[in-house]
Amino acid sequence: MEEDSNKDEYTHGFTKDVNDYLNFYIRVADAKAAVFLAGDITVGAALAKSTFCSDEAIIFGAISALSILISIFFGAKVFIPSVSSKHQGFIFWENIKNWSSKDRYLSKVQNLSSSEIENQYAKQNWEVSKILSKKHFAIKWGVVTFLVGFLAYVLSQII
Repeated sequence: MEEDSNKDEYTHGFTKDVNDYLNFYIRVADAKAAVFLAGDITVGAALAKSTFCSDEAIIFGAISALSILISIFFGAKVFIPSVSSKHQGFIFWENIKNWSSKDRYLSKVQNLSSSEIENQYAKQNWEVSKILSKKHFAIKWGVVTFLVGFLAYVLSQII
């Protein structure tokens, strides 16, 4: 019997812990994207000031510019909110704002049981995991295109 009570104690709050974990990685993803966007801007500014001494340098400069623009696109995708909701809910701000009033929302929240709260967090975690997956996809391709752009920029300057 003691084992069952330990299980309840352990699982209570599990979905909130997962939510905290996922939101931490959302912030990490945003920070990664910001770093690469800063790199994109730096390379782009250097490219704009560059003079190209050969046809090959012009080609590498064009490849760099295109790659950097694509990287900026992927970096911006990380920051652009990708969710909107018409549903009422308890955790995500888009769902909370859909309640008819603050008092109605508060009344419903106060009547939630522990298992209902866990269920609400589980639903939210599923949504946040989809957002995080999209962010990491964009980061991966933003990094790849940044590296191509940076390498092409370097080559355009040494050829």
